[in-house]
Amino acid sequence: VAWRKFTYWWSSALLIFALFVVFYGMGKQWNNPPWDPADSHPALDICLFIVMLTWIALLEGCQISIVGLQNVNVEAYKESHPRAYAVCNLAHKGPNVERFLVGRQFLLLFNGFLVSRIGGGKQEDFYIGDWHWNVEATQFFWLNATLLMVVIVVPGQLVTQLIAMDKMLGFLNLKFYAYYTVLMP
Repeated sequence: VAWRKFTYWWSSALLIFALFVVFYGMGKQWNNPPWDPADSHPALDICLFIVMLTWIALLEGCQISIVGLQNVNVEAYKESHPRAYAVCNLAHKGPNVERFLVGRQFLLLFNGFLVSRIGGGKQEDFYIGDWHWNVEATQFFWLNATLLMVVIVVPGQLVTQLIAMDKMLGFLNLKFYAYYTVLMP
């Protein structure tokens, strides 16, 4: 039990540190977007990063919910979960689940590529105030995007998959309305 609590604190601290480093790098324009960082404001990079990371999270959660609800008769939930009913009604017709999974994979690849470009680093000398990282730490954590991987995987994929696994109908019934943000694109 103590080990489990320690891992919660340790992983939360790692995520907070990773978020800080990634956003700090974007704020300093040390990131590597597909455009010249001097041509855009760091706030635009941060906003695009958050929007695309949120979209990745929605894609992951909706995949779990749509695939998991394939064999469930959602007619019983038409009144209590109207948005989830609309999503399942379209997604479960014919080969639409397979189409959704293939389309979702391409959209996930596109968003994942852009998130990794916008959040990834190119600055050879990473520092935070007076704390200068040595070459090995900069290479491993910043340039190889190890901390960015933590930011993408934990809030962008793992959390929404775990939530959707437990509350499939509830996830599809959220206000973001998966019908327009995930299923239709």
